[in-house]
Amino acid sequence: MKIRFLKDCEAPQVWEKEYCSCCGPERQSPLVQWFYKDQEEDPNVYNNEIDLSGLKYKVDYEITEYP
Repeated sequence: MKIRFLKDCEAPQVWEKEYCSCCGPERQSPLVQWFYKDQEEDPNVYNNEIDLSGLKYKVDYEITEYP
């Protein structure tokens, strides 16, 4: 699924950090990230999930592509 932000807003997003090259990246707790008007994202990408629960559909974002 792809979404497009209709205005500048912020939402929690999971991220990953690499502590050492032998272990690879590790999943981290969500941090609030800024997303900008007309920015397109896939909110379901593993280790980069965006929590859209605090945003309003058709006000803050719209779905541009279904799976």
